[in-house]
Amino acid sequence: MKSAKSALVLLFVATFFIGCNKSKPEAAPIPPPAVAPPPRPASSRGTPATTAPDSGPPSTPGEEPSLAELHRALNAYTIGLLKEPATLEDLVKEGFIKRVPAAPPGKKFVLNAKKSAVLIVDK
Repeated sequence: MKSAKSALVLLFVATFFIGCNKSKPEAAPIPPPAVAPPPRPASSRGTPATTAPDSGPPSTPGEEPSLAELHRALNAYTIGLLKEPATLEDLVKEGFIKRVPAAPPGKKFVLNAKKSAVLIVDK
């Protein structure tokens, strides 16, 4: 019985040392992230707002934001502040857009918080 225990301990110790001598495979270098970090909103702390990484070309001065830009601003707000805006004006207050654009004639922009979307509906 004693020799069985000795053999078992010897087998365990040998397995331990053999396992410890294994060389680890060299890890491939980690590439830098392809996506920019989420934008940081302007707030009372004085942090400047940035555009979302997929926002495309910025609108020219005086040009109204498009519906796609409103969607990007909504997504950036939600990701940056970890909450849904109550109104489209919240996007302006936090610096994600300069102003709420004028809707097409006879229409208005509506925030659908449940689907995290901006909709154009009849007035």
